[in-house]
Amino acid sequence: PLRLLKIIDIPIGDTGARVITDALRMRTAAHVRTLSLVRCSIGALGFESIGAMLEANPYVTRLDLNGNLMSKNRKADLTGPSVDVILPMVTSLTKNATLQELFISDYTLTKPAVTLLVDHLIKGNTTQGKRIPCKLRTVRFGQSDAPDSLTTRLHNLLTENTEAHLADQKDTQEKQQQQQQQ
Repeated sequence: PLRLLKIIDIPIGDTGARVITDALRMRTAAHVRTLSLVRCSIGALGFESIGAMLEANPYVTRLDLNGNLMSKNRKADLTGPSVDVILPMVTSLTKNATLQELFISDYTLTKPAVTLLVDHLIKGNTTQGKRIPCKLRTVRFGQSDAPDSLTTRLHNLLTENTEAHLADQKDTQEKQQQQQQQ
């Protein structure tokens, strides 16, 4: 089964991103764990498709989107992604409880974009009235004009998620050992 889908330096754009993410929304894509679309000229519409895929696909654990965030506004490309470009994807993070690694490090995130990211990650995933915290343990983005207090909040959240993941792994290992001893 295909576990890694990696496309690098092929300008698939928003249309290509939509075709790929539509396919990943199907049950037959359950084996894909890593989606890497690096320098593929994906913009706001592509990020919207990626966001929709994140809502529907509970299997992708690693998402690498470095070198994208292209907008129709070249000035915005040079200064970093605006909130409206990453909003669909970030909003979807609250509806996805499996994504553990997110890479968007080729661009400087603006203070509003980092604020949006942190607020959505802290908000977590709410399903049927029950809060399920996001599982992200790694988020890599470029420079940010965000204040240290905001990046500290993000760091603390990711540290908590990592500690929870390690505790879950330890519990699983202990259960497996107990089962083997029986």
